[in-house]
Amino acid sequence: MSDTPDTGVANVGNAPYFGGVSRKESAATLLRRLREEQGRSLRSVADEVGIAASQLSRIERGERGCNTTVGQRLAYYYGLPPELLELMEGTVPPDIVAILQAHPEELDRLRRLYGGGAEAHHDQRSARGLEEISRG
Repeated sequence: MSDTPDTGVANVGNAPYFGGVSRKESAATLLRRLREEQGRSLRSVADEVGIAASQLSRIERGERGCNTTVGQRLAYYYGLPPELLELMEGTVPPDIVAILQAHPEELDRLRRLYGGGAEAHHDQRSARGLEEISRG
């Protein structure tokens, strides 16, 4: 039994993507960068993923988001973790939200391990709101 998702998309043979992602890089920018780094045309990627080239173009320009199916197909195509594109657009997977609601003490530990400057302070205020929700 395979642990690869049944996306209907052939993985292009890329090793899983473990490259760094800038906090300011959007999913659209990442997708375009990966395609260009691999020397692939917009049309060839769109054909292999099963979407229209115009749709992929709009996604790469940030004019259109990825629905779950298209996002999963693109993630698999490029060897990305499936949730990465969602996270880059600010959407936290529901299972992660549930974990943090059940264990809000983990927020501070995660900040200490991976935190940053001003963004971390803003995140602390947001986290307090999340902690209140989890208690409520």
